[in-house]
Amino acid sequence: MASRTDIADPPAPLPPLIPPDAAPPRLEGFPADPPGERDGRIADPPTEDLPDPSPQGRPAEPRDWRDSIYNSDKDGSEPPGKPPAPYSKTNIPKPDQAVLGSDKARAEFEAWWVREGYLRAEQRDKDPHTPVAPSESHFWKSREKTTRIGKLDTRKSADGTLIYQWDRGGAGRHQSEIEVYRKRGNKAYHEGTLDPLTGTWKTETDPKTGKQRTKRNPKRWLDLSFYDQDGRSRVV
Repeated sequence: MASRTDIADPPAPLPPLIPPDAAPPRLEGFPADPPGERDGRIADPPTEDLPDPSPQGRPAEPRDWRDSIYNSDKDGSEPPGKPPAPYSKTNIPKPDQAVLGSDKARAEFEAWWVREGYLRAEQRDKDPHTPVAPSESHFWKSREKTTRIGKLDTRKSADGTLIYQWDRGGAGRHQSEIEVYRKRGNKAYHEGTLDPLTGTWKTETDPKTGKQRTKRNPKRWLDLSFYDQDGRSRVV
């Protein structure tokens, strides 16, 4: 039998592998490379001329609400990004829940504020000497009427634990305020002072610490006992 001549010769054996003396050079920019100086990696110190760079390498400019495109609506809504005014439809005061009494009372207050409350608050800021009448305060009108104590009009909360008195202010003293007292037996002790329009606590500067605190006089109290028409002693 004749031998085949179409079979290729076997390849020559490879030379033995010899370990190199040093590691092979790495490609520049390869992720495994350790960061070096001035190569744009995290290890570089922050750029001095760009104290607050944006991701694109440009200085981050402060955002301005006027950069937003909006249409002025008749309802007086604020443009997007603009900080709300001190008194506006969107900046609704948040009275203390213990003072309001219920979620329903809060919803009624917020509806009144959007409808007309913020407008009256703006007028008061423009002319601080104009007193606020009790009929202009939704918070005052929503309190329950009770027996007058002393010379000031008096009302109370639904559960009877808080007593309110309308202080008209004026005569260079202060604007109209609502004095709040907490009932304890036959007496009620001063709890704080409310803004008649926003229903929030008024604050004052503590002379000792210089910090703001609730405007409150712990030495002030009311006598809730009185005599009715029949001469019987009663408590407000």
